[in-house]
Amino acid sequence: MSRQVLTIKAGDEVLRRFENGLGALGKDRAQKVMARALNRTGGPTLTKIRRVLAQRTSTPMSIIRRQVYASKAWAGAAGGEGKLDFKIIASGRPLPLAVFKPTEFKFGVRAKVWGRVQRFDGAFMRGGKWPNRVELNMGTGQVYVRASARRTPIERVYGPSLPKELVEEEVFDAFEASVARLGGDIAHELDRELSKFD
Repeated sequence: MSRQVLTIKAGDEVLRRFENGLGALGKDRAQKVMARALNRTGGPTLTKIRRVLAQRTSTPMSIIRRQVYASKAWAGAAGGEGKLDFKIIASGRPLPLAVFKPTEFKFGVRAKVWGRVQRFDGAFMRGGKWPNRVELNMGTGQVYVRASARRTPIERVYGPSLPKELVEEEVFDAFEASVARLGGDIAHELDRELSKFD
């Protein structure tokens, strides 16, 4: 089981920009503002990352939602430190090719994975001679290849690993583009909190 994390956090430059407004609120209220702003940025960022992963890997969204999730920011109890970051976490093992609706042919197997239909020559899902193929009783829809020139052993074929995909350049670029809205979200939450003084 592997795990990767992308973290949304206010950098020094952003904090300096809002230093006066946050200072006027006091520590507890400032932390509430920051936690709300981080979650306001983080929610849409998580949605965007999931969509990019779905397009990039062809993984069903139901699996992506289970394996790619958030650890939200929170302000903490009165006087407490809280957790002023929003983490997008991907955990899990490489996904078996069975997830990608494979179809068996004489040449091997075809499945849509990593955004396109691909051939897996020599792979198989059932045993026996064509056309009288039989199930292997090793998991419905699983795809296998021979590990050597002999009939056995055989190995299961895997597709993408979502933790690995989370830190690929295309996904990280989408993450950074989405996180660019954090300053605007802090300004929004700060204005909302300061308006309570009126």
